[in-house]
Amino acid sequence: MAVALDFPDCYGHNLDALNDCLGDVACYGGYDDAPEGAGPVLVFTDYDRFATTCPRAAQVVLDIIADQARRAAVLRAATGRTVRAGPSRARRCGT
Repeated sequence: MAVALDFPDCYGHNLDALNDCLGDVACYGGYDDAPEGAGPVLVFTDYDRFATTCPRAAQVVLDIIADQARRAAVLRAATGRTVRAGPSRARRCGT
């Protein structure tokens, strides 16, 4: 996902870092240049193989995606628009 979503170089390649980077997307936008603010769309192939091999990690990944998607939806509803910022703000590390 880090490559597909062009995560910053400081991405930690673990589930906490995934949550942080997707949290940046939810709060600040970024990792997506769609002008209508539709947000990124993730499509997984062979996820059942990952879930069989690493069931706990597979569930955590789905939980992170669901939590951050809800967060983005709440922020969008609260502001009436997609929350956006420049790439420097969206691609922070350690925040």
